[in-house]
Amino acid sequence: MTAILESDRKIISQSVHLALVLSVLEYDRKKIEDTAFKIKNVYLNLIEHTMLQVQADLKVIKEDMKRKQLKVQRGKNDGLATEYDFYCREFHEPHRFYNKSLKSNTQKLLIYYLMRNTE
Repeated sequence: MTAILESDRKIISQSVHLALVLSVLEYDRKKIEDTAFKIKNVYLNLIEHTMLQVQADLKVIKEDMKRKQLKVQRGKNDGLATEYDFYCREFHEPHRFYNKSLKSNTQKLLIYYLMRNTE
């Protein structure tokens, strides 16, 4: 039996994935700034607007984590999987996320946030 509730694990996982989405968007924003686009501002505005939405959602999750005394810390990456340490009050659980799964979930979230901007 695990000490951390499944609902708490989901919240922590959401924070991990949204942080990755922000990281990808920031990387893409820098690449677009450094690249010669004819209408660069359109792409930059889309990315920045998307980043604001992700940041707002992540803020809500972080507040929920603080209220429930949940923490996450990134650990080692062996090329196949990345370790994250989940903390809930005095309990600790190590978790491994396969990098392919992290990438896939990040792509799904990016599509969700970017498509939400087109409506």
